[in-house]
Amino acid sequence: MTTVNVEAGSAGSHVESDVVCVHCPCLCDDIDLHVEGGRIIEARNACAAGLARFLDVGPEDDPSCLIDGRPAGFEQAVERAVSILAAARSPVVLGLGGATCEAQRAAVALADRLGACLDASGNRGDDPSTTALQAVGEVTCTLGEIKNRADLVIVWGADPAVSHPRLFERHVLEPTGLFVPAGRAGRYCIVVDDTETETVQTAADEWIALRPGAHFEAIWSLRAMLRGVDLDPEAIERSTGVPLSRWLSLVDRMKTARYGVLLYGPDRLDNPGDPSVALAAHAFVRELNAHTRFVVLPLGGRENDHGASQVLAWQTGYPGAIHLAGGFPRYSPGEFTAGTLLGRGEADAAIVVSGNPNECLDDPARAGLARIPLIVLGSDGDKSRLTPAVMFRTPDLGSRTRGTVFRMDGVALPLRQVLPTKRTSTEDVLRAIGRRLTADAARPVREDRPCP
Repeated sequence: MTTVNVEAGSAGSHVESDVVCVHCPCLCDDIDLHVEGGRIIEARNACAAGLARFLDVGPEDDPSCLIDGRPAGFEQAVERAVSILAAARSPVVLGLGGATCEAQRAAVALADRLGACLDASGNRGDDPSTTALQAVGEVTCTLGEIKNRADLVIVWGADPAVSHPRLFERHVLEPTGLFVPAGRAGRYCIVVDDTETETVQTAADEWIALRPGAHFEAIWSLRAMLRGVDLDPEAIERSTGVPLSRWLSLVDRMKTARYGVLLYGPDRLDNPGDPSVALAAHAFVRELNAHTRFVVLPLGGRENDHGASQVLAWQTGYPGAIHLAGGFPRYSPGEFTAGTLLGRGEADAAIVVSGNPNECLDDPARAGLARIPLIVLGSDGDKSRLTPAVMFRTPDLGSRTRGTVFRMDGVALPLRQVLPTKRTSTEDVLRAIGRRLTADAARPVREDRPCP
């Protein structure tokens, strides 16, 4: 950790250098935080959204634990959480994306102890990019490789200028690279989308305006062109809204690139649970590698969602939608996703780990969540509009928590604690609940726990 004093006249202030910002999956690790009087007053190098997040970290004046909305001691809150979980026959553990990998491991251990359903978010098991990775594979790379090598950037159905504000600046378009010494002048950016996004307006050298809803048809047609299949020009233009000649030009440019990258937004391309566009994109990039080096990188997720997928995969073998009632992990997207279980009314208790599930649940699942007792952990639990039976306010992920997070390209980064905290960490809360469950001799052992 690098700490330097600032100018005279600001007694007690200091600068924390190279801090990781968790606003988006880019996890920018070059942020310099000016801390004064126990608060962050400046975040140099941060984007506007990241700056707002840092400046929004206030004092921890609220009670650390609540039971039915009333302040309680930590041991009381743990006791109430244990009583809820001990009585549950089909609990669900969800959220996870707003926690460190260490806390996510503790959540997996607790879910295993409970025989619960474990899902990183309401729809993680149905994530289109995860489905594509499992079915087709993924030709991928780190952001550093893109920075040093990529001369062609294809942005498909995504708006990283908004969702990943510093991605172009730090990794994709602007920086000079080992094999791209001219920086932005040495790269060509094509945006394929049915909407004129901010990325189109600020970063694109060329915009291919699709017919709305034609993403799958366009990528599948590109695969055919790559294989030399003769296509009907009128049919292609009718289905995609773009002339065949322009698609052929795109294929030629992609084949002749020294190093290309396809960035796509799985959240914008697909209907819920439909992985067809992601499958097509991954298959197309795989086949492009017969001609040149090309990689694909999904632009989904937030905070440490990628860490949640990593932790669940190495702890259970699966990235989400995991049922542990039988004493071993069973994986079934669509059946064991948290949203499905909540919507069907099968869950009778839920642990929400440092996340806002309402952002990724549909209306039936939200209604199901409102009907069951909730144990919520998070620094911003009140903002989630949940009504928990037990609330543990935990330290802010980006400023008051130590641990590990995973960047969007699978690179692990360390978080540092730059502000003091009087709250118990998410990891320690989960482990305290797990220890109490194990040590509670009065708790009967359930032999009749349902195993679908």
